[in-house]
Amino acid sequence: DGGSHLPLDSDGDVLPVYTSTRLWPAAYALTKIIVKISYLLKEKRILELGAGIGVPGLISAKLGAASVVLSDLPNALPNIEINAIANNLSSPLVRTVALDWYQPSESSISEEVFDVLLAADCVFWPHLFTPFLNVVQHFFTVSSSIILLLTITKRLDRVENFLLELHARAKIKHWHIVGPLVPSSLSMPTNTDFFAISPS
Repeated sequence: DGGSHLPLDSDGDVLPVYTSTRLWPAAYALTKIIVKISYLLKEKRILELGAGIGVPGLISAKLGAASVVLSDLPNALPNIEINAIANNLSSPLVRTVALDWYQPSESSISEEVFDVLLAADCVFWPHLFTPFLNVVQHFFTVSSSIILLLTITKRLDRVENFLLELHARAKIKHWHIVGPLVPSSLSMPTNTDFFAISPS
């Protein structure tokens, strides 16, 4: 339902404190994709950005990932940890880590190598477009054999602006973008797009 029942600010946006307390449509879509392509994620080192309640990352761990790091701001980590414990997932297979997109180099995982980045609905607020892409660029620099699996719900005309910035960054940094994609056997919401992005 896009969070329509949650408290809104004066601009009609969901208050940030509530964004990490529910499963958003894009995260549900990404989870369905992960289940479909789980054989490609087996034994992979996975980092979920802006994990929220952590469902895509937790499903990845259940389906055979080598390791999963669920990252978000510190105030979101307790919910993720509760969900991990409820699913009998713990360190070293699953870890929760604070990651500030404005200062990715300050995180304990800043130099860690990952095979897959997961991100669902991480571009709701325009002021986070650039920091999000900076974090992606950071981990693309740490490992050149990495892929970002990204799902985005189109709302308030913001996705178009994000995609413009994404393609501009990709042109400068020579990233390879495939999408929007919809696996043929999945019924994806018509307002949610899926992209696979990697360094060239």
